[in-house]
Amino acid sequence: MLLRRVSQHVKDQNWFAVVLDFSIVVIGVFIGIQVSNWNDARNEASQEQVILASIVDDLRSDELQLNDGIRMAENNIRAANYTLEQAGLRPIGNIEFASSSIDFSSGRLYIPQIQGEFEQTNRLWSQAVVRYHPTQSSAAFDTLMATGDLGLIKDRELVQQLQTYQLLWNDIEGSQNTTFRPFRNQAIFVGQKFGLSPFTDMPEQEFVELVSKQSELEGTLRTIAEYSVIHRDLLEQTRKLNQELMARVSQDIEL
Repeated sequence: MLLRRVSQHVKDQNWFAVVLDFSIVVIGVFIGIQVSNWNDARNEASQEQVILASIVDDLRSDELQLNDGIRMAENNIRAANYTLEQAGLRPIGNIEFASSSIDFSSGRLYIPQIQGEFEQTNRLWSQAVVRYHPTQSSAAFDTLMATGDLGLIKDRELVQQLQTYQLLWNDIEGSQNTTFRPFRNQAIFVGQKFGLSPFTDMPEQEFVELVSKQSELEGTLRTIAEYSVIHRDLLEQTRKLNQELMARVSQDIEL
């Protein structure tokens, strides 16, 4: 229809009408492209909101895991140091690092000052060796990486933070698998040699006296506490970034 009309206008040498017809065509194509682009942008924005909401859900789950891990590590430290002090032995102090691949506050870790009365002193061994190893809720991030949809997040700085956060979790899980769990198992084995079980009560005085006489138990408690400090520091670094990310992502979600 339009082509026939343009042909007629050319035949009649009605150049104004020809230009007008072509203008209508160009404007129509332009509007069609813009509408298509607008729909695509709207769909991507909607997808981004879904992704960000999923990330927040994962971050909230991670926060619970990290909080539990930090509390347990602090309990390990407190139980070990309490026992050493009651046995008349020197508790652990700050941990110095000559070098490390992990950023430990300029090579020094400080023993956390844990407030409150210590309870269940008839289960000191249990509270020293039984630890909690957090696991990341990474469903949203893993899906983004697998589908290649990471580019849907427009905030590139947020993307970098998410990648850094993932690396921190990789450090945690790698350390837990290669160091913390194996040493926990070794510590439990040491305790078994002296009749200690991680789930059996023993009167405080009896346990303290045993530690005061057995240098292997003393050394095991010290190492437990030291590794708990390292573990806690890793979890604390990750929790700090977790909270920053939750605040940032929540701002980007349309309420």
